Amino acid sequence: MMVIKVSCSIHISTCSFYKPARLKTGQMELKEVVNNWKQKGHIMAYFKDTLEPRPKDFLSKFLQGKE
Repeated sequence: MMVIKVSCSIHISTCSFYKPARLKTGQMELKEVVNNWKQKGHIMAYFKDTLEPRPKDFLSKFLQGKE
């Protein structure tokens, strides 16, 4: 079972990006996570793995064993 602890200390009325539709969507997302209605795969989509940039020149490719 995956447990996510969420805490928020931001005053939404002072945010420059405040929009009622965005706030409602965020509340629905939080409710789905708290009630375990969202599966782990849906939540982990927000946390993508960091990819290293591919080498461009010949020497870097050679040292990595690509060519």
